[in-house]
Amino acid sequence: MAEPTFTIEIYINTSPTRVLQFLEDLSEHDKIHPLIVSVQELVAPEAKTRRYQITDRVPIGLFKIKAIYEADIWRTADGNLQSVARQSPGIVLNNTTTATAQGDGTLLREVVSVKAPFFLREFTLRQARESHQKMFQRLKVYLEAA
Repeated sequence: MAEPTFTIEIYINTSPTRVLQFLEDLSEHDKIHPLIVSVQELVAPEAKTRRYQITDRVPIGLFKIKAIYEADIWRTADGNLQSVARQSPGIVLNNTTTATAQGDGTLLREVVSVKAPFFLREFTLRQARESHQKMFQRLKVYLEAA
């Protein structure tokens, strides 16, 4: 079975360079990502990659559970961002993020594939899609206000 994917796009009235510079430093994502409560940079396995330990609070019904995972992010040869987030039990999100100049701003596009055990797949996909949509909306407000 193919891994489920989703795509998010948003126009942000700032340069592609500024958008990607902000996004590639995950230590700032607690300002825009609705689930993230803390981010700690770790030692990366290679020079082109940055590695982080991220703590989320994931809502499940009336409760929120703490989820800790690692994420790697790097620039691709064409200047886009690629990231992989790994969380137990067997959850992996692969993201490709592009920022294309459009008019006076940027068309930001993210394609995310979600790998998760069958019993968690729909929940993980829904949480990832909803949180990334909110993250992009908050990113737009944050960057356009600065």
